[in-house]
Amino acid sequence: MDFLYCFDENYAKVASVSIFSLIKNNEKVRIHAFITDVTKENQVALKNWLSNYGVSISFYETEDLLKDYASIFLHRKINVGTFGRLLASSVLPNEINRIIYLDCDTLIVGNLEELSNLSMGDSLLAGVYDMAMPPVGAKENLGYKKDDVYINAGVLVMDMQTWRKENVEESFLSFCREHPDTLFFDQDALNAVGHGRIKLLPPNYNLTFITSELPYNCAVKLLEPYTTKYYSEEVYCNAQKEPKIILPKLIVILLTCIIWGST
Repeated sequence: MDFLYCFDENYAKVASVSIFSLIKNNEKVRIHAFITDVTKENQVALKNWLSNYGVSISFYETEDLLKDYASIFLHRKINVGTFGRLLASSVLPNEINRIIYLDCDTLIVGNLEELSNLSMGDSLLAGVYDMAMPPVGAKENLGYKKDDVYINAGVLVMDMQTWRKENVEESFLSFCREHPDTLFFDQDALNAVGHGRIKLLPPNYNLTFITSELPYNCAVKLLEPYTTKYYSEEVYCNAQKEPKIILPKLIVILLTCIIWGST
């Protein structure tokens, strides 16, 4: 299984915590890392550390490739953690047909083999319906109907074959050029370009610090009323009981301090 992380020097140690949780719960893992400004020392440290578990990691320096986005968002900080995933189909080797993207602050607590074998059909990507972003205007900004699919970009299954065939990366750039005031940068671009061709994943593949604790009726009432169209209460509650991927930001930070403080 091929996995993609995107990080700079500031998030290298945070990413290592997520990677460790991934390899402890999954086998035959290959890591791909889009990076900027990560020191050679940290790259070597990560490679050597992962080799102890029989896991390989490949680094791809992407700073120059982000210049197109930097020229669009002149007054916003452009970093690989935000925009790196949009470059996947051109940066990754052509033999990689599918990549599973994970945010650096995720903790993997289950087996992800189902994502590797997921039937994508005509979909460009797959992700979990975002129950937090739509209420703050994400859908309206894209001209969507209120009950349209809008996914969180923290965990994605991306079909590289289709991306290359359809030159999806140019579509991302075109969207950003036409919408320089977009609210959520790459997440909006992914949703806009993928509109109508996004496969929904169960919420247990991206359980945020909000949805991990919030009861279903509260999530529907306070966050996103259209959650009911895509996830039943049973599916939502099962995700809380049996998560695969969680985003507990504070826990990740604490584990980073503990793990790197002891090395």
